[in-house]
Amino acid sequence: MLTHLMLGQARECLFEKLVSDSEKQSLHQCLDIAQEAAQVAEVYKQLHKLQSSTVIKDCVPSSWGGLMHVKMEYYTSLSHYYVALGLITLKDELNSTGKEKLEHLYVDVKSNEKREIKSVPQNANERLRLGRAHLHQSIATHEEALRTYRMCRQLQLIDSLHDLLQKANEKAMNLLSKVIEDVDQFQEMFEPLPIRASTKFQLKLTDPDFSQYRAIDLFKALGPLKFFSAKRHWTAARIVELKKASDDASFGFSVKEDSPVVVTRVEIGGIAEACGLKEGDYITAVNDQDTKWTSHAEMAELIKAAGNSISLKVVTPMNWKYLHSRGAAGMSMCSKSTSSSSSGFSSSSSRNPSPVGSVNGKEGEKRNSWNPFRRRNSKDPLESSYITNVLYR
Repeated sequence: MLTHLMLGQARECLFEKLVSDSEKQSLHQCLDIAQEAAQVAEVYKQLHKLQSSTVIKDCVPSSWGGLMHVKMEYYTSLSHYYVALGLITLKDELNSTGKEKLEHLYVDVKSNEKREIKSVPQNANERLRLGRAHLHQSIATHEEALRTYRMCRQLQLIDSLHDLLQKANEKAMNLLSKVIEDVDQFQEMFEPLPIRASTKFQLKLTDPDFSQYRAIDLFKALGPLKFFSAKRHWTAARIVELKKASDDASFGFSVKEDSPVVVTRVEIGGIAEACGLKEGDYITAVNDQDTKWTSHAEMAELIKAAGNSISLKVVTPMNWKYLHSRGAAGMSMCSKSTSSSSSGFSSSSSRNPSPVGSVNGKEGEKRNSWNPFRRRNSKDPLESSYITNVLYR
């Protein structure tokens, strides 16, 4: 429905463009504008029927249906107004093109509903009579649009819409007042035929080309959201400076994974362990170069190109279970003091408190639970305390 609604708004823009381009209007141009207005009214008529269906009625605001109805009546009245404008004010002679245009201007009706009216006027009197009929139809439709506007409470808040409808109605009334003296008042009034909806513009849906303009991802600097998001907790980033004595020596750690690269093994007694690098650390920068999106092969090339000294910026996941499940080798390294690092995260397993109700370190010492139905004996310390508190008089 939203697609058809936007197409209807595009039809409105084309109608306004056609009206603004027609500075010196002729009869042929007025009839084209009238059919274009009828086309816009037909679009909003279909949209109003679609919005009134039970499937979509509860999904869109009720004011939308009121606005579609108002627009349908408004553009229907404009179609009749421009036909009357071309027939009354423009004194162009009806040539073969104009007569053919008038013959195909109206919607075909059934034989039993045909009115006694000629679609192509033969003289000036018939021309004024036909124009007057279209003016009366335009004014009646304008009044219907105003009535629909007053019935919708949300539309009443839009003052500009009321001003537009009122000015269009006054415009048709002024044109009728100019021609009312030239027409025989004793002639029978008739209702003109509906105007056929027609357009010279073909609308086409064009998908937006998002690759036409390159946009910078604002969150790319954060790294892959799978890891660096609010769902995961990390320590503060710290700098680890590694220096080795010769080219044959090793920094003492291994890496794996891509985007980001993670430290998988730290040699015991190596340079990396001495500098505070821990197993499970994520490398986010190498020598001030961001590596959150770096692959494993690119990280290996950066480490090789660094030479004998390298500066790593790492973060550690704040998940005790994640670090605790690294194995005996990792636990032996984590049990050492980490005062050299600035993460503030301690991996010492001896500091973890025992849960309530569990067995303590000493065997045989268990936490006694209180049982109200336990039978007290003479050695019960509670009973002795009660006896000592009794006062004899």
